[in-house]
Order: sequence, then C-alpha cells, then structure tokens
Amino acid sequence: MSGKGSVENRRHARAGAEDEINVVIAQGPEGGGTESRIPAQLSNVSVTGVCFMCQREFFLGSIVKLELSIRSRGEPVQLDGRVEWCEALVEEPGEGLFRTGANVFATDWRDETDYLEYVFGKLADSPRGAGGS
Repeated sequence: MSGKGSVENRRHARAGAEDEINVVIAQGPEGGGTESRIPAQLSNVSVTGVCFMCQREFFLGSIVKLELSIRSRGEPVQLDGRVEWCEALVEEPGEGLFRTGANVFATDWRDETDYLEYVFGKLADSPRGAGGS
C-alpha cells in the first residue's frame, strides 16, 4: 500500500462528489480473464482525477477502469485510471475501508465530454477547493 503524502500538490480544483461508481479490474493473467466490479463511493473529483472509497486496497500504479453513472446519460461513463495513492481508513480482520486517489482519462471523446461536464457541474455547485481529502 502506498500512503498519501501530506503535501498538497494538486494542479486542479476539486469538488465533493458522493455518487456511486464501479471499479472494474481484470482478473487472470495479463488481465485477459474475467472482469470484477467493485462498488465504490466517490469522495471528490477534479478534471484529472477522482478520490473514492471502497473495501479493496489498490497498489500504487495499478490500472483500473471506472464506471460512473450520470443521470443525463443512459450508459455509464467509462474512464481509465492509474492509482496514485491508497490509504487504509479501517483495517480489521475480514473488514477494510480504503480511500484511493487515481488520475483518470477517457479513451472515448463522448466519455471525456460527459465526465468534464459532470466535474464542472460539481465545481459550480461547491466552494472552490471543497471536497475533503
């Protein structure tokens, strides 16, 4: 596990978000097997990244796919992400809660457009810099 640094080094404003997402990870050798969807809760978003909480630990550099349902769109926005940090909030035998930060990017222009509209909407609705850690 990689801990989050104490120095604030974000390039972009972030906004609080409490929407549910799915973190999709590939199973099997070289990611060629089945996919597993892990439910997660967004904590905050920016134009280049997300912070989410879930019951799985991710390691620095892990590549994940994120599915974000947006009401104005019938299908989830698909984003690729690279885990930048992960910290344990609760770590007990059989239980765990982890907060994870990931840089995100879309491979489809429609996903990118819808994600940016979502983020800008969240930023417009919250004070600058709000959204927790």
